[in-house]
Amino acid sequence: MIVDESTSTSSSATTTLTTLTTTDTTPISSIATEIISITSTTTTTTPITSTTTSTIPTTSTTPTTSTTPTTSTTPTTSTTPTTSTTTTTSTTSTTTSTTTTTITTTTPCPNFNIFNISMVYTTWESARLDCNRIGMDLAVIDSQSKENCFSAYLKNQSRFQDTFWIGLSSIGQSSFKWVNKNNLSYVQWENGYPTSLAKQFCVSSSGGKWKNQLCTDINFFACEPSKNISSPAASIGCPATSSRYSLTQDKKSWAAARLECGKSGMDLATAETPEEDKCIRSFIYNTGLEPQYVWMSLNCINETYYDHWANGANVTYRTWGPGEPAQLPLERCLIYFKNAWYDLICTYATYYVCEGSTI
Repeated sequence: MIVDESTSTSSSATTTLTTLTTTDTTPISSIATEIISITSTTTTTTPITSTTTSTIPTTSTTPTTSTTPTTSTTPTTSTTPTTSTTTTTSTTSTTTSTTTTTITTTTPCPNFNIFNISMVYTTWESARLDCNRIGMDLAVIDSQSKENCFSAYLKNQSRFQDTFWIGLSSIGQSSFKWVNKNNLSYVQWENGYPTSLAKQFCVSSSGGKWKNQLCTDINFFACEPSKNISSPAASIGCPATSSRYSLTQDKKSWAAARLECGKSGMDLATAETPEEDKCIRSFIYNTGLEPQYVWMSLNCINETYYDHWANGANVTYRTWGPGEPAQLPLERCLIYFKNAWYDLICTYATYYVCEGSTI
């Protein structure tokens, strides 16, 4: 007996059994049957069971007549009924996989790129000054939409959990107000805040929540454009004098500041009259430098007291702060600070205001 090998495809399995009839006179008394079971697995989610039953009835009749001269007749009849049944079952294993896809659609923030965030830590007042020097102010987060924009920007920068100073404080006020003078109508306080602890006047934001803390603490800070801030390193002319003034964006000692002014044909500012002093102080205030130290030209480096300006002019007008001058002979150079004059160690690095002639 010869048996063909089975042939299988992905959709069905077929086994073919072929039986040949022998010409021998001996009847075939045994039938060899092979049953081949094929299991295939598909990745479809519909189970498929295919059963194929093939019944092949085969009847072979072989009459044989032999006649010999001896007059002996031998009739031989061979009848071989053969029935072959082949059953093939194809079983499909079904695997069900469920994938859930969530798509979040966010309305683009129209002011997404207005913010400027720092890479350094500083106090609240210094942070505001640094914003002012680039024509900006601490960020005002006064609405839910603004909060959404700010949070989206920080997440985009991978800095959502950092702590940033924002433009909210109660410095010199009975309640918290924004740096643009707007009242507080939208809040995002952290649980337990604001606290009533002493001197915690300044507000920071982290992870979308606000905390009030000491203004002398150091944090990162966030700036945004402000209509109330003039351009950095601004220069103005003063109607009361024939001079122009320029404020700087860097910090230097008194001597280095004077040299820097000289590179532009200017000198550290003098305030020889009340009118000129008022003009300079207003300029400093409008550029956001009032709470910072700003060098002027008055000094007593080579004298025992503040009798002469750096240009040699006699000092006839003074606007000292309370208790000043306080540290002679250690402090011999003058600064503008909070709308008044103070002495300071000459090697201290701070901002400075230059003066030049408009003639």
